[in-house]
Amino acid sequence: MGLKRGGRRHEDYVGGYLRQVSWFRRRDAFVASRTGADGLVACVCCDERYRPRQVDVHHLSYDGVSRENERWVSREADDDLMVLCRWCHERVHTLMDTDRGWAQMGRREATVSVVRAIQRQLTATAVRLAASGS
Repeated sequence: MGLKRGGRRHEDYVGGYLRQVSWFRRRDAFVASRTGADGLVACVCCDERYRPRQVDVHHLSYDGVSRENERWVSREADDDLMVLCRWCHERVHTLMDTDRGWAQMGRREATVSVVRAIQRQLTATAVRLAASGS
């Protein structure tokens, strides 16, 4: 599956795979493994903490996603998944989907690069706000 959202393959993935019980179980297990003793999970991008149902899980690759006998199968490795808050998840996709530079990379490399860029931007904004006394 390519970086860019849209098209028949994406619709099948969103309308099919992301609605399957197997994905919900895999997602819940992954988020639970990242949830702290306080019951919250941190967004990899902005480091804000959220309740498990408030976060999204982003695929760095689709290596473990397949269809067998018309059923979707969830075998993603933990290192193929990333916890993101909804704002950061949308930002990651917006950047990956609209910038040709990211689109030329593989999905994993693009995701990691975009997350780092957002982290730098958030840090710079925090520093500016602190310096201005806001």
